[in-house]
Amino acid sequence: MCSIKEKTQKRAAERSYNPPPVKPKTIKVSVGYGWQKFDGDDSERLGKDVLYDTFWKSLRALFKPSCDNFQKSKNVSVSLSRLRASHGRLVWPTIERKIAESDLLIFDIVDAPRKDLSGTISDIRNVLRHLNLNVLLEVGYALGCGKRVLLMCPKHLFRQVPSDLKGFLWTLYTGIIQDGTLTRTLVDERGTMNAFRGMLREVANEEADVDGDD
Repeated sequence: MCSIKEKTQKRAAERSYNPPPVKPKTIKVSVGYGWQKFDGDDSERLGKDVLYDTFWKSLRALFKPSCDNFQKSKNVSVSLSRLRASHGRLVWPTIERKIAESDLLIFDIVDAPRKDLSGTISDIRNVLRHLNLNVLLEVGYALGCGKRVLLMCPKHLFRQVPSDLKGFLWTLYTGIIQDGTLTRTLVDERGTMNAFRGMLREVANEEADVDGDD
């Protein structure tokens, strides 16, 4: 039998115990788009394709604030990263794996021009003229896998979207390119961000349901 002293010590230890903090779940958001790659053999320029891609910086600027705000309101972590394969690896198996691992995917199907946009001041209608076929393939694969997707396209290029995809919900945008910086203006910014936050909530709720079943 425990003495009164031992019981007192045991109760004190129980009261002072602080359980370790619960590690937040991570919601993986991947962004697929036609990343900007310059023609030519300039190794310095090719390195900047990855570091200073204005198309990625523009997309990140649109969605990162919503990711950050969602993290503050929920016990989750939201990662926002590009859907890309590493150099030296087979591209498609890596893309397949990253799509499978993603909880939510954002796709902008425009094709980035293969030229330096520094010093350019122009409406995107004068610069962005085509869709990116690789991104369209990724869109089809993600939809076939049953993934949540948010689809984006410049308003002036929507007529080029394949008819099988036009029935999905699209985010259209206009914009300008000024001195190498792309600024997208969403046609329905409030609706797009509400849809994005709604998808994040769906993923977070599914994670909570899974934890509750354990």
